Amino acid sequence: MCLVVCAVFLLGVLVIAAPQEAVDRDAYARDHVKFLVLQLDQWSKELPQQFYSAVMKPPVDASKLSETAKASAGEKIHLDEKKFRWLHNEDAMATDKLGEGIRKFYADARKLEKFALAKVAKAS
Repeated sequence: MCLVVCAVFLLGVLVIAAPQEAVDRDAYARDHVKFLVLQLDQWSKELPQQFYSAVMKPPVDASKLSETAKASAGEKIHLDEKKFRWLHNEDAMATDKLGEGIRKFYADARKLEKFALAKVAKAS
């Protein structure tokens, strides 16, 4: 009895299920790669601006700071861009790590660009 019910159910599902439309995978891949390249380009332009604006702004809500941070707040330092860059350059590790990150990001962006161009050229 159970076997008959299962068989009828599966047969009903197969009959009711609509056939899938044919998908052009190459066109989808091209569109997806173009989308990713545009997103990367937008992200790489906006990230430095967002980073520097976040670094220059104090926290919006001081209540979100931990008790340790509140206790050690001490004297506030007001930085303009010139002083920030000077202090950043004084910290050798920060300068090295920032430069390393920028070089790696640039290398990865070029790899992605070559990959995307190869995919688009292959699909064309």
